[in-house]
Amino acid sequence: MKRVALAAVAVGAMAQLVGCNSGALSAHADTVAKAGTQELTVKKLSELLGASKVPLRKDVVRVVADLWVNYQLLSKAGANGDSLNDSKALDSALWAPIANARARKFFDVVSKNWAVTAPTDGESRYNAGEVLAASHILFRVPEKGATPQQVAQLRTRADSLRKALNAGNFATLATRYSQDPGSAAQGGSLGAFPKGMMAPEFETALNATKPGEISPVIQTRFGFHIIYRPVYSAVTANVAQLMQQRGAAVAESTYWSRLELANTVDVKKDSPKMARDIVNDLDSYRTSSMVLGTSKRGDFTAKQLVRWIDAYPPEQGLIPQIQNAPDTIIPTLIKNFMRNELFLVQADSAKVDLTDQEKSQIRAEFRTLVINSWTQLGVAPNQLADSAKTVAARETLGSNRVNVFLENMLVKDGAFVPIARSMDLMLRMRFPGAKIVDAGIDRALEAAQKLRGSSDSTRAANRPASAVPMPGEAQAPVGPVPTPAKP
Repeated sequence: MKRVALAAVAVGAMAQLVGCNSGALSAHADTVAKAGTQELTVKKLSELLGASKVPLRKDVVRVVADLWVNYQLLSKAGANGDSLNDSKALDSALWAPIANARARKFFDVVSKNWAVTAPTDGESRYNAGEVLAASHILFRVPEKGATPQQVAQLRTRADSLRKALNAGNFATLATRYSQDPGSAAQGGSLGAFPKGMMAPEFETALNATKPGEISPVIQTRFGFHIIYRPVYSAVTANVAQLMQQRGAAVAESTYWSRLELANTVDVKKDSPKMARDIVNDLDSYRTSSMVLGTSKRGDFTAKQLVRWIDAYPPEQGLIPQIQNAPDTIIPTLIKNFMRNELFLVQADSAKVDLTDQEKSQIRAEFRTLVINSWTQLGVAPNQLADSAKTVAARETLGSNRVNVFLENMLVKDGAFVPIARSMDLMLRMRFPGAKIVDAGIDRALEAAQKLRGSSDSTRAANRPASAVPMPGEAQAPVGPVPTPAKP
C-alpha cells in the first residue's frame, strides 16, 4: 500500500461535487448557483454550455456550476487579500491529505514483514500456466466497417506470415508487421501476466502452446494473432517479479481481512438507503451521528461518511455512483471506509504521526495551489490591486475576470484551472452560503440542449473536446491499477 491513499482503499470509484445546498434558492428559478454576492443565471450558463463542446448531461452541468462557484470564491479571497491560511480551518480542509500521508507512513511499518520472495518452483508453475508470458503479432481488424473481404485478406496475411515464423525471427518480424503499437516496439512482447487478463480466445491458444513454440493463427475481437510462448529462461525475471507482486497482494488482502474480522465490522441492513439519503443532502448530515455500521472500536456515522466523500476530488464522481449502485455494493463501500478508520486508529495506537515538517510541507503545497490558481484566473491580490483600489472594486473586477475565464474555457477551449478538494472545502468554510440550485441545473441543461440542437448534443456526448475533466473520466490516482484485458 505504498501506492495507497485511504480514500482509494475504499473503492476505485468516482467522486462528485459536495457542499451545495439546493433548497435555499429553490424559489429563484432563474438561478443556477450563488457565490457571495454573485449569481450564475440559467440564461448565462445555458448560453455557455450551448456554445461549448462539453457533453450535455446533468452531472457535467453541475461540475461547471461548481467550478464557477469555486472560481468566484477564489476571486473574492483575492480581492480581500485572504490567503486562506487560517490554521484551524486549514487543518480541517487538509484532513484527507494528512490522513493519507499518515496511512502511507504507518503502512510502511506494518508491511515490513511482508517481504515476499519469488518461489523456488517458478519454472514448473510457469510451465503449468499458473503465470503466463507471451509475445504476439497482431493483424488488427477495424472495430467498425470492415467488410468480409477485408477480414479475409487480413487472415490470409496472417497465415502467410505464420509460415515464415520461428522462435529466432519472431521478435524481428513482430516489430515489422504487428499492428499492436504497445508491443510491436518490444518485439511483440507482452511480458508476464496472470491468468484471466487476456481475451479468452487468446489465453486458450496460449495455454495450448508449449513454451518455445508458436501458435496457429487465432482470432479475437481485436483481430488475428500469432502467439509465441517464450521458454522460462527468457522470462525468468518477469515471472519472478509478477509472483512477488501477487504474493504481496495476497499479504495485503489478508491484513485487511484480519483487521475487519478482529474488530467485528458490521454494516446496518438499511445502509444503502441511508447512504443515498446522505449523498443527496450532504450538508444536513455533516454533524449527524446516525449509525451506518458498528465495530469494536465504535460506530461509523453519517458525518464520518460525509468526511470520506469530501476526501475525493470533485472530478471523481463518487456521489452518482452511490446513488445508482445496487444495494449489494454500498455495504462493501461503507465497510471499506470503516476499515480505513480502523487503520488510522491503529496508527494512533502505534503513535505514528507526521512530523511538524511533514505537516508544514502539506500546508505549503496547499498554499502553492492557491497562488497558482489565483494567478491563472487573474485574481491574485496583486493582479486585482493593480487595477482596482477598493475591496468592492476588486471584487467586481475579479468576478468579471472569472466569468470571462469560464467563457473562454467552455466556448473557446481555453485553459482549465482544477480545484483541489482541499481548496473546495476551505473556500466553503471561509465563505459560507455558496449554493447550487438543483432546479436551476435542470433548467440550464434543458435550455442548453435546445440551443445546441440534438445532433450537436449527441456528437459532443460521445467525445467531449473540453479540457474540463468530466465525472467518470478520471480514476482515483492511487491504489492498485488493473491491467487492461487486451492482447
